[in-house]
Amino acid sequence: RRRLRDITTRGTANPKLFDAINAITAHTMVRLAADESQDIVVRVNAMVLLGDLIAADRKAWPGSVEPLAKAAGDAKLPLAIRVAAMAGLVVQVNDGRSSEPAFAKTVGPVVTSIITQPPAGDPRAVAWLISRCFDLAPSVETTPAVIEAASKILADSKADLDLRIRAAIA
Repeated sequence: RRRLRDITTRGTANPKLFDAINAITAHTMVRLAADESQDIVVRVNAMVLLGDLIAADRKAWPGSVEPLAKAAGDAKLPLAIRVAAMAGLVVQVNDGRSSEPAFAKTVGPVVTSIITQPPAGDPRAVAWLISRCFDLAPSVETTPAVIEAASKILADSKADLDLRIRAAIA
């Protein structure tokens, strides 16, 4: 994935070129990840590649925030794809993209939705997904529903320990 990403932008520092190549790649990866006829490994890797896209400044490409957020919040997608999308959003935060105005507006509702209405599926994957949402919570507007959900997780002595810690931090 990274080699594919690096080959497409090799030899340029032109931000417009990065944006154009990334936009084409993102469009293709979103379609591939949503294609139920594809193997799950292909679909997950398509989402991971979307999260791996970089801008000319060598940081996470801001254009991937919206499709990553949409995929992370899409209850119709398999949990593995949603987890891959959330990992891409975490990279955005780690690269400082969460301070951009569109980030909170785009990602906030997804974070709130996942925390307050956790998806069904593998308990470890669900706990990981919710944990990452708690990691993103300081970057988006936290609602009373998120605070209430965090309180319930903290009060649940049987909840995943890492999840409880991240809920407390958030």
